[in-house]
Amino acid sequence: MNEARLTTIEQIVQFLSASISIEFSVASDNGERYAHISRVLTRFDYLGRKKRERGDQ
Repeated sequence: MNEARLTTIEQIVQFLSASISIEFSVASDNGERYAHISRVLTRFDYLGRKKRERGDQ
């Protein structure tokens, strides 16, 4: 699955609630993993969200 097409939190929620099973693949090295995480956090403006939206308690 290419999750890059999901651009809002609402789309992720809808996708996860509609999916029966999901398979994840792991990048081959730490650099790739960290780059992917950085892109996802940027795409969803994680740092700009309120604590409640980030799931922080």
